[in-house]
Amino acid sequence: MRLSSASIHPIRIALSASLAAATQAEVPKSREFFPDQPKGLCEHCTAWKVNYVGEVFGNLSGGQQQGAVYDGYLKIGLGINLEKIGWKDTFFYANLLYPHGASLTQNYVGDLNTVSNIDAYDSARLFKCWVQKNFAENRFSLRVGLMAVDKEFFASEGAGLFLNSGFGAFPVIGQDLVAPIYPVSAPGVRLVWKANKALSFRAAVFSGDVGSQTTNQHNTRWNLHASNGVAAFLEAVGKVNATGDGLPGTYKLGGFYDSKSFGDLRGGAPHHGNYGVYVIADQRVWREGSGDAAAQGLGVFARFALAPQDRSFVAFDGEGGATYTGLLPGRDSDVLGLGVLYAKVSKDALDDAGTPWPSHHETVIELSYQASINDWLTVQPDFQYIFNPGAVHGTRDAVVAGLRFSLSF
Repeated sequence: MRLSSASIHPIRIALSASLAAATQAEVPKSREFFPDQPKGLCEHCTAWKVNYVGEVFGNLSGGQQQGAVYDGYLKIGLGINLEKIGWKDTFFYANLLYPHGASLTQNYVGDLNTVSNIDAYDSARLFKCWVQKNFAENRFSLRVGLMAVDKEFFASEGAGLFLNSGFGAFPVIGQDLVAPIYPVSAPGVRLVWKANKALSFRAAVFSGDVGSQTTNQHNTRWNLHASNGVAAFLEAVGKVNATGDGLPGTYKLGGFYDSKSFGDLRGGAPHHGNYGVYVIADQRVWREGSGDAAAQGLGVFARFALAPQDRSFVAFDGEGGATYTGLLPGRDSDVLGLGVLYAKVSKDALDDAGTPWPSHHETVIELSYQASINDWLTVQPDFQYIFNPGAVHGTRDAVVAGLRFSLSF
């Protein structure tokens, strides 16, 4: 029996569809286990990630003195997908950091909030080393090991563009607590619950003694004694229009508590613990179109943090600004941003003579443009005007400019 060409054609279509479906079934769907995970971690047992960031920054006017520095930052990360050896929804991640170079803040500007968010003590250090287990179809995840709180908590998509460290960890946290924030991490436990697509909660508890960049140079000194207390963080995250046609937004409400003893700024009895609250808003207010163009447009952000005046050197800080993705024709992935940072010193903080400081704030205006050259290279010119560097020293306003490049493999 011979089949006509008309009969063969549907058979070929059916066979092609079956083969395509089988091929697709053999390839695991890529998942994001955590932000910045190594590429291919879902498909393979192990995956590497290497980043190098370099920058030149100069203090052009004001501050302590004029001058320029080079800063660099190398990160090597290793991810292991333990599903490949039978541990379902479980994986391991570790990375090493090597920050190096001079500090513009220490040598030339004298500001309270560090000019560069990669500025750190020159030493190779273990930064992350943890295991994570996901439960209930990834609605819950438990992470245990060496972690940094500023990699998941109080993060803002809009603020993340800027290079001044005050747009990362809140100054209220970075200046008042010895917290596990870059470049120092600490042993801890972190739990995330994704209630639904729009609402999630996260909580973490860390060792209360993480040391400093100099006393814990390689980040291998883990002091877990009960007398050192704990540092706890809690955050609720709400998303609007995350998958719909409307303008997407992310809103966060969080708090923190450190159980150690904190001195009274006016010389009174020490306080048991320090605490604070914060809010964050990221909202897209306009986008250019749909499809590939949906990622282009204008977004705004705002962050505020508050802590007690009697034990917190920085008692309030606020950051806000706007970013535009794809402003220039043919540069759809580039991001232009203007941000403002305000850090307010507590009214209870006294100078050596026992009198209030004559000035009580540091304000930063930052203009930055991140240009995506290709999949592995970005270049970012940056300009910062820093009012009253150091907040309480009466230092002349500083004008800072720099250029950063970032390589990722």
